[in-house]
This record gives sequence, structure tokens and C-alpha cells, in this order.
Amino acid sequence: MESKSYDFIIIGAGPAGLTAAQYASRSGLNTLVLEAGFSGGQAAQIYFLENYPGIFPAVNGFDFADTLKKQAEAFGARIVQAAVTLVKKINVLFNSTLEEIKGDSKVSSVVLKNVLTGELTEYEADVFAAGDVRSKPYRQIITACSDGACAAFASGEVIRRLKNESYK
Repeated sequence: MESKSYDFIIIGAGPAGLTAAQYASRSGLNTLVLEAGFSGGQAAQIYFLENYPGIFPAVNGFDFADTLKKQAEAFGARIVQAAVTLVKKINVLFNSTLEEIKGDSKVSSVVLKNVLTGELTEYEADVFAAGDVRSKPYRQIITACSDGACAAFASGEVIRRLKNESYK
């Protein structure tokens, strides 16, 4: 099996993941998308997608999702069918509440409070969530795609900073 390094790895090929893949690849990041099921997520199951800006007349969700996938691949993203069972360097913190968000024009770190001990801990914000995994009032394709674009751009800034590069 070939070993390859990626700048940006996306778990999930729903609208948010595929949009993130498109924007990340287009900006020059070597991008991998891992999807356990089929590309498109829940959007692929829509019978008529009729309320997405720029899509008229209505299309079915499978065709819409297939177009998202083809766009991401056209910009260089690699999409692989694989289940993710373990992610290193991500700690799930229970019994914690958000106390503070730090940063000027974007989030640079967060301060969490352990509700059992009262201890405050600051964490650098280098992981981004997009799509329906985020808690938000509207779970629509348009917001998922927006989340994906924002996550790709913000992640790209972090990656380039770590590599001492500038935006391409």
C-alpha cells in the first residue's frame, strides 16, 4: 500500500466535507476525504433539491452530491471510501464548559472549565467542525457548504502558518 502525506484530511463526504475539499484543494492543499458510506451524505437522498441558490430547475440530491464530488476531485482532492475508527491528537473532553473564546478576528484558542474540578484550561484551536456535526439552529445544505468553505479556509491558514507559507 502506498504511503502519502496530506496537508488536510476531511472525515465525511457530505456537502460540508466536499465543499471543504474543493476549497482546500483549490488553494493548493494536498487534500484527502475519507467517507465510510457514499459521497453526498443526507443530501444524496433528497428527491428534489429546489431551495439551493443557483440550482434551477430542481435537481435530485444524488446528482447534486455527485457534482460536489466531481468538483472536489477536479481541484485535486482524493476521495477514499474508508471508515475512520480512531483519530489521534483529538481529545474528547467530558464535564467541560466553554468559558472563553480568544482571538481578534478569528478563534485562536478556547478556555474550557472542568465542571467537576473548576480547573480552567486553554486549548489552541486547530480542529474545525463543519456541517451537521456542529450544533446550529439550521441544518440545511447551504449552511453545511458554508461551514465547509469556512473550515477549509481557516484550516489552510493554520497549515500555512505551521509550514511558514503564505496563501496561494
